[in-house]
Amino acid sequence: MVFPEDACGDGYMHLDEEQQVELRRALVRSVNATCEDCPLGFDLTQANFSVAVFAHTMIANCEQTGQVVENYTEQTPGEVASYEDLWKFTLVNYNAGGGCLAEGITRALGEGLELNWDNVSPFLVGACSGAVDYVNDISQ
Repeated sequence: MVFPEDACGDGYMHLDEEQQVELRRALVRSVNATCEDCPLGFDLTQANFSVAVFAHTMIANCEQTGQVVENYTEQTPGEVASYEDLWKFTLVNYNAGGGCLAEGITRALGEGLELNWDNVSPFLVGACSGAVDYVNDISQ
């Protein structure tokens, strides 16, 4: 919808920085449901679309989290972590990115620790540290 199909064929990471910025701006515009002329100040059709976009975003983050866990443990996510912990890892992925999640998992596993939130979260440091408060705020 923003670029020709051939521009997106190799995925987001292969777009140049300017294209990535434009794509992010387009996403934000597409989920903005504010409407001065609408009842209560928002467009219900656009709000429903926004919910669908958020749902697809969470599904994609869930799938990426599962792939990160599988890549670093060589086991299916459900074999190495609880459902609740996997959702917390998904929130890390959503908030801070797959690199932060991978770093926390790698370091916890390197210490021989079980893969759970209490063991992974202390390894989310530096630029990744904000994800700890984010996950704790949402999950409590």
